[in-house]
Amino acid sequence: MRELPMTAAVPPVPGSVAEKAIPARVPTWNTPEFPAERPREEEMLAGRHQLIVVYLIEALVAILRKWNRPFEVVTERGLYFQLEGRWRHCDPDVMVLPFELEGDGAVRRGDMPAAPLCVFEVSSPETVKKDLVQKKKWYAGMGIAEYWMVDPVSEPTKTVRMGAILDGGPLQGWQLGPDGRYLPLSVIWREEEGAWVGYSPVLRHELTLSQELHDQHRDGGLRLREPETKVPVRSHEEMLEDHETLWSDHEELRSDHEELRAHHEVLATSYRDAIADREALIFNLVAATFDQDTAQRMRVFLERAGATLPDTGLIMAWLAEAEGPQFLTEVRRHCGLPDEE
Repeated sequence: MRELPMTAAVPPVPGSVAEKAIPARVPTWNTPEFPAERPREEEMLAGRHQLIVVYLIEALVAILRKWNRPFEVVTERGLYFQLEGRWRHCDPDVMVLPFELEGDGAVRRGDMPAAPLCVFEVSSPETVKKDLVQKKKWYAGMGIAEYWMVDPVSEPTKTVRMGAILDGGPLQGWQLGPDGRYLPLSVIWREEEGAWVGYSPVLRHELTLSQELHDQHRDGGLRLREPETKVPVRSHEEMLEDHETLWSDHEELRSDHEELRAHHEVLATSYRDAIADREALIFNLVAATFDQDTAQRMRVFLERAGATLPDTGLIMAWLAEAEGPQFLTEVRRHCGLPDEE
């Protein structure tokens, strides 16, 4: 049975969420009540956590630029919202907004003309429970269309297959349902790829957590890719490597071109020398067979007509069979000149 694409199992995102352009710039805050910077709720994980966050920011910006609508991708930006009459605060690892922000301060949900499109949390053993329970309720309550969690724990490698700190796998996603609660998005393990694969209706891209990339410590193993072509969004580091490779290839081609050009010059010089040697040999042969005047007249005929020397074999036949005047008649005919009166 042919496997259906992941897009077939996911309900479409309402146009108001995925396609509405919001030109207004939303103000940010930096006050004692809503400080632009505040201590993180947990210690930032180095290594893979940071790699995943950096890759997400680069990939999301690359995807959203093609939408030709205002957007903002923010990381660890203070997000304030009201719950039961009190201000609450969280720091999403990565958040996608369908509008631009004014300044670099904290943001308040109440100031937003629309909810964030999606949030990514790269969990740690210390935050996984809060990410799965408390933040999940908060993000749903704020109307955020999608919520994704990634397990960055890398050792042992088999945790990519099993999930080290996330039950059910290291990549999980939810979509906001009609009742305001999150419904799980399909994420499956594909043995042939060695990766977990999910689909984001908001981003219209697949998410993959690859064991091969996970092992290489390149981008934490997480990739966004086109669902049809399966072409992943390249990281900035990889694009720099591509640029360096292209530049190296360009330099190598330029060097090869210089070598070919020098070789061509050598061959051209050799060819010109060979032609000059042949011409000298032919004219000397004609002068020796008849006289210098016949050789000189032959040169004049060729130059007047802009013609090349006849084939050596033909010249040898003319020399063997004709006297001087008849030889020159053959030369004039070869050059397309009229016979002399």
